[in-house]
Amino acid sequence: MGEYRLLRGGIFVYDLLRLIVMLEAVVLFALPVDGSEGAVFPLLAYMAPNALFPVMALFLWFRPAEYRPYVFLYISGKIVGIMANLGWLAFSFANTALNLAAQGDFRSRLFLGSAFVMALLDGFSVLGGFLLNRGRAGAVRAEGGV
Repeated sequence: MGEYRLLRGGIFVYDLLRLIVMLEAVVLFALPVDGSEGAVFPLLAYMAPNALFPVMALFLWFRPAEYRPYVFLYISGKIVGIMANLGWLAFSFANTALNLAAQGDFRSRLFLGSAFVMALLDGFSVLGGFLLNRGRAGAVRAEGGV
């Protein structure tokens, strides 16, 4: 599974950057323009489970044989995240997204753009997870295992 080391490292770096971008976008979006205090903490608490994605990718990067059974859990979490992200965009588009875009400020466009980009890149990380699982299964068969 050494040939997949770069893919595993790339997935970890992406998940770490994704978490940072999500945190920054929520902080930018939740802070009111007038400078008063916003409700940032509850939103950040809702995002805490997303910290598990970089941790899982780190485990898969350094100890892939031991954590291979959890690849489908990682992929399932990503698929749920994509569906939630796209669902939020679809169901709140008329109310939220169009109002944000109509405001025309940079932070609203950054928020909407990051939501679309993260959904797209999460799709690529799901494909990467399937590749990692497929590569490991092929290595087991080549070694004479199950």
